[in-house]
Amino acid sequence: MMTSSSDRSKKMKALFGGVDPKKLDIPNATAPKNNQESRRVSSGTVKSMQGAFSAIEQENEELRQKLDSMEAVVELDPTMVDSSPYRDRFENDQEASDALDELKISIKGEGQRIPVLVRPHPTEPGRFQLAYGHRRTAAIQSLHEEAEDPDQVRLKAYIRDLSDAELIKEQSLENAVRENLSWIELAVWAQQLRSTGLKYADMEPILGIAKTGISRLLNISEKIPNDIARAIGRAKGVGRPKWQSLADALSEASAEKRVRAILERTDFVNADGSERIAKAITAAKGKAKKPEKPQTFNLKSGDKVFAKVKQTSKETLVSIPKDESGFGEWLTENMSELREQYMSNGSKKPGR
Repeated sequence: MMTSSSDRSKKMKALFGGVDPKKLDIPNATAPKNNQESRRVSSGTVKSMQGAFSAIEQENEELRQKLDSMEAVVELDPTMVDSSPYRDRFENDQEASDALDELKISIKGEGQRIPVLVRPHPTEPGRFQLAYGHRRTAAIQSLHEEAEDPDQVRLKAYIRDLSDAELIKEQSLENAVRENLSWIELAVWAQQLRSTGLKYADMEPILGIAKTGISRLLNISEKIPNDIARAIGRAKGVGRPKWQSLADALSEASAEKRVRAILERTDFVNADGSERIAKAITAAKGKAKKPEKPQTFNLKSGDKVFAKVKQTSKETLVSIPKDESGFGEWLTENMSELREQYMSNGSKKPGR
């Protein structure tokens, strides 16, 4: 802040307060010969020094403003940071899990190089919400849980007051420097942006898509329930036609129920994204294959059951009762030799 003229006068007096007035009365051979010239020289000197002080004060004020505008990096308890209310990424895929494990190893070895951006939580005092840095935060939160001394694991962050619209824009900037969102991630992200009240003109630069493209994204994403979309996952490489097929199939009354019935099945969970959406479309159309019923039978010696067999197209399971444990041990010890005898027969091969 600039100082007043009285403050500057005080500074001038402080600078020259040690000068003896009597010495100033001693004639100086080089001094100006008339009072008018003396006053002119003195006045010019003072004005020059006052100008110098004003310039210094202005530089100090500009420096202070720059310092005030700079954000300090703080270290937060990772457990006090919540995800953004707007989820743009599907992080439940195996590929996302593998990438997170790699990031954990990197941060554990080299530390967190880039701070995340958070805002004060709008409804929970003392907590924070992420704007960007979701993977870094997830990795550090996981390291915090695993640490012997969790207090030593901190999350480096910038704290900034952000409106919902500002938070979304910051979050979108992070996406711009990361790999592209998959088609369904982009569609769900567009849906969330729209839910905040943003207009198409505001969404276009965020998504990098024209209005007609945004309309197509919304037209499909609004027909696919969020839980179903996220269960299918990123489905990287799967484009609009497949998602359009699913949206169309889900228009039938009981289609959602049929799709949700397969979401927890092992064959669905273990499939990749393209296989999952294919299974979801089949289920939505009412053509889902029922889980294969295994064939079971007992192996007997006379009337005594010494083993039980459960057989499917994928595997054969043999269980041996406890009272036949001796036979079970013998079978385990001789399994390799028995298989060699089977293979030497020549009439059978593995997998046939």
